[in-house]
Amino acid sequence: MKILILGGAGMMGSGTVRDLVSVLSAGVSEVHVADTTSERVGALVESLGDPRLTAHTMDVADGAAPGMSNMICKAVAEELDTIDRINLYWAATADGPANPVLVPPYAVSTVLAEYALPSQQFIEGGLREVPAMSGHEVIELPAPWGTTEFIHSIHSEPLTVPFAAGIAEKGIREFTWKLSLPQQEHDTWAALIRVGFRDFEDPIEIGGVAIKPDDYLARLIARNMERHAEEIPEQAGHEIHFADGAGTKDGQPHEIRCAITSGPDPLYDDYLDAGTSMNVSIAAQLLLNNPQKPGVWGPEEYFEVEPYFAELEKRHFDIHRSG
Repeated sequence: MKILILGGAGMMGSGTVRDLVSVLSAGVSEVHVADTTSERVGALVESLGDPRLTAHTMDVADGAAPGMSNMICKAVAEELDTIDRINLYWAATADGPANPVLVPPYAVSTVLAEYALPSQQFIEGGLREVPAMSGHEVIELPAPWGTTEFIHSIHSEPLTVPFAAGIAEKGIREFTWKLSLPQQEHDTWAALIRVGFRDFEDPIEIGGVAIKPDDYLARLIARNMERHAEEIPEQAGHEIHFADGAGTKDGQPHEIRCAITSGPDPLYDDYLDAGTSMNVSIAAQLLLNNPQKPGVWGPEEYFEVEPYFAELEKRHFDIHRSG
């Protein structure tokens, strides 16, 4: 199996590369890692030291991974004969001392977009725009999350899942996405929006130079993390993706939840976001190791739930189904 990864030295791409050459993956003979920066892609390949890796410099301007959330929704939909709603959630929390340094969970521009921009949610049978940070909801989750507050944010699933084969024809009327960051982080990002980072891509002129606020903030945060690295405490991170579905089964009202959780594990040590980057590796292997069907498909339309869940369990994710 030969695989080319575009953007392979990025935050998510580098995790995908790690998974492809790990003992968890089978049949991978060559991995070509392409990125725009030769130094970065070369450093990644050298650090991993796997003979199957080759570095390339490539700009896609010149020249389907199964989302975990999508597959959770498919697992829920398959348990319902008709669907009234599927509500999708993601939450992160951390055990350990409070962090005096802001460490973004992913790209700064992505977090700002989630907190600053309105989102599309599938409500009453159609897409509706809702304000940023709206849809406040409190859900009791198992430890270590406990009482967890969620808000609407921009995400792709409401634009695809309710229209997918196997879901749309079951009459779904509502599909929403909400997130929850740890309270201290949530308060910080919400405050940044209030002070003016809402317009994070609109350049501001400083000393005759136009600077985008998100570029400025990302660099400031990175410098702060570098200068105060010794103040960043050890924390144990935990994530949960879950979908709550409601509809009918065998002619009776039925509700179901499917959740995937992850916690501290040595397997994830070199990953920024294993739940995302490992999925790209899983997708490539499922695609190449099984009969393929032509066309453009969402992951919830293309992949089967049980083989996908089996790959997650190999990677130490816990799967919980109830209802």
